[in-house]
Amino acid sequence: MERCLLAGLVGATLALYLATQPAAPQLLVYSLSLSLSLTVISAWLKRATWLKPYKLKSCCARKTVLPHHVYWLMMAALIGFSYIQWQTLRATPLPLAMLNAQSASITLLIDDIPAKKPGRLIIYGRLQDPVCWPWWASVPRVRLTWYVDQQNLAQTPQAGQQWRFKVRLKAPDGLFNQGGFNYPRYLWRHQVRAQGSIREGVLLHQPTATNTLRQRLYQQLQQADLKLPWLVAALAIAYRGDIDDSTWTIWQRTGVAHLLAISGLHLGLVAIGVSYGLRWLLRRLSGRRRAAQEVSQVWRYTLILAWLMGWFYAGLAGFPTSVLRAMGLWTVLFATQLLGLTFTRVRLILVVLSLLLLLDPWLWLDSGFWLSLTAVIALMWSHWRWQQQSSSASWRWFKPVLALLRVEFILLLGLWPLQNSLFHGVSPLAPWINLLWVPLFSFWLVPLVLIGSLLALAGIPLAAQFCWQLAEQPMIYLQPLLSHVAEQPWSWWPLAQQPSLWLASAAIVVLAMPLNWRLRLAMLTLLSVIQLSITYRRERDPYLRLHVLDVGQSQALVIERQGKAMLVDTGIAYGSGFSMAAAVIIPFLQQRQLQPEVAWLSHHDRDHAGGYLRLTEQYPQLRWSGDQQHPCQQGQAGVWRGVQWQVLWPQQAKYPAANDDSCVLALRFHQFKLLLPGDLLRTAEQHLVKTRPQQLDSDVLVLPHHGSRSSSSQAFLRQVKPSLALLSRAANNRYGFPHAAVLQRLAEQSVVVADTARWGQLSVISDGYRWQLQLPYASQTRRWRRLN
Repeated sequence: MERCLLAGLVGATLALYLATQPAAPQLLVYSLSLSLSLTVISAWLKRATWLKPYKLKSCCARKTVLPHHVYWLMMAALIGFSYIQWQTLRATPLPLAMLNAQSASITLLIDDIPAKKPGRLIIYGRLQDPVCWPWWASVPRVRLTWYVDQQNLAQTPQAGQQWRFKVRLKAPDGLFNQGGFNYPRYLWRHQVRAQGSIREGVLLHQPTATNTLRQRLYQQLQQADLKLPWLVAALAIAYRGDIDDSTWTIWQRTGVAHLLAISGLHLGLVAIGVSYGLRWLLRRLSGRRRAAQEVSQVWRYTLILAWLMGWFYAGLAGFPTSVLRAMGLWTVLFATQLLGLTFTRVRLILVVLSLLLLLDPWLWLDSGFWLSLTAVIALMWSHWRWQQQSSSASWRWFKPVLALLRVEFILLLGLWPLQNSLFHGVSPLAPWINLLWVPLFSFWLVPLVLIGSLLALAGIPLAAQFCWQLAEQPMIYLQPLLSHVAEQPWSWWPLAQQPSLWLASAAIVVLAMPLNWRLRLAMLTLLSVIQLSITYRRERDPYLRLHVLDVGQSQALVIERQGKAMLVDTGIAYGSGFSMAAAVIIPFLQQRQLQPEVAWLSHHDRDHAGGYLRLTEQYPQLRWSGDQQHPCQQGQAGVWRGVQWQVLWPQQAKYPAANDDSCVLALRFHQFKLLLPGDLLRTAEQHLVKTRPQQLDSDVLVLPHHGSRSSSSQAFLRQVKPSLALLSRAANNRYGFPHAAVLQRLAEQSVVVADTARWGQLSVISDGYRWQLQLPYASQTRRWRRLN
């Protein structure tokens, strides 16, 4: 059984990899036909004993006819492959005509509680009309933003309602950078096939459904007199839209953010509480003599009721990913108890994975799934590794405390490499804080929050409010302490570089293996030597790297040299608080373990200087040029780590600097030359061509003003003579950049153009004599934009 399940999962994994291209019906039919054929052949070979390989006399026949179990494995792999291909085929994207329209009228069934942000509403729902997909396809889901003052709305959209919206839609898109968040993959994983903005809307229908129960409970939470309503909402209905970024950062830096997501811990508490509660109640009602007999007869029914209560809780939570994978595990465990089955650890994991794949084919794209799977494997290994020691007399009195400590530290070590790569760091205090937080949530917060939720649904709001207030009392006093701990520099260990990450993972595996201590020491010494050699090579790296980050319709450049960085421009920042510095630049620097030393602002438009304050806060020792204290002016020059830099423009320092006053930087690394002109316009270009023609000659040019018609004049390009032009812009931007005339002038000079809107992050690497363009995210941009 294990081999068949594993073969099916391998086939499904292969299909997920091939799902980067739209599934063709011919491929699906071929897979199903081949699966059916192999099934028939396998059954025939099983019955036709005279055809078994070991009874065939022909040597050639023995080599060509496989045993029947091999065909079963091939069939299982093809079934898993065909299932994922079928699900990929069902996920039909919306027609291009609908996405490219300036305005479209749609009917939307809101399937989640709208997130209320300052000045806007974020709405998720399933498209009801127009029906522009085949009958076998899944109903597309869309994400809409309504920029409106919520107080001016006659009716606020709610989960379960059906609205008629006038919208402007576009295909899901995102930014592709090292260390950045893959937003298109997130949207695809949550079945979102389009995103857009709402111009106007009218309520059509308000049905009664599970979503309405969630919405009603959420409204009662908002009306209740609570100090921490976001905490109660997260535990009751898995709604985290009210958690602000600062609070989430505090919980993440202290290693307890997992408690805010309903998972196996919360569902396990519900199942165990219901099951043992019913048994205790039966024992009290039946008397002590008859209790054992009656409880043994009805324990199966208590398990079924506990399982149903778990699914009810999952429904209140809206069936998020964390709940589905937890309920998949609990379903398998309950089935083994009810049916009297005995599963090995490997079989249990494979059965749960297969069940989860049936429930949610795109679960594998969710980072939480891999964290949960790694945690389960680590705990199973911990139980196997120390099960012989648990009966020792010296451990008897400390067994509960040691067991809890062991679990926390095993999770810290087991999840460290994965958390490091996903969250750019790990909290060393997580085991100690979880020693208090996990029991507090398990025996106080979660039970009281759930009791209050049941009372609220039963129409007893005062009792529900009392339970919720009682539940949040400890956290009212502990939350400031958690904030204080999160502010300490030692509360968060930043990301290790990728080679170091793999070496740390290997070290954890070495420590976990039951080997002789001398062999462990030798292997750890070897890993330490490898790490030291990597660090030595990094500090003496002979290459210069220019990274043009994908920051939409703005600009942010990072020049990398020997583990240090020079920043040029900081991307855009919005009034909502979103900043490219926080979303792209800082994660990029952390991912590559770069320490920025100097930074430049070409001018002071928000698409170039929007992240100035955020970067100053993150790196207070950063030396700035082009800001108010250190304005940029022609004639400034210097050397940074072997890279010569010179300011070619403006002639006079100005603050604030406009486009035509952009700071033009010319960089030279041996014989390799870069030109970074900011948003320079044609007038300044002509002046530079007349006064500084020699300094303009460059191998690589970052196109001025994102490729607008007012820049990149023919005389300027002829003087620069670039071999490569790098363009930073957003796809389908409202300005129409780059202009066709600019592209035509570049084509006439045979200049290669690389575009962040098409390829994501752009990287140029040079040893000072030769250079090479790298597109680290070219495959991902093609993959997700093709799917969407």
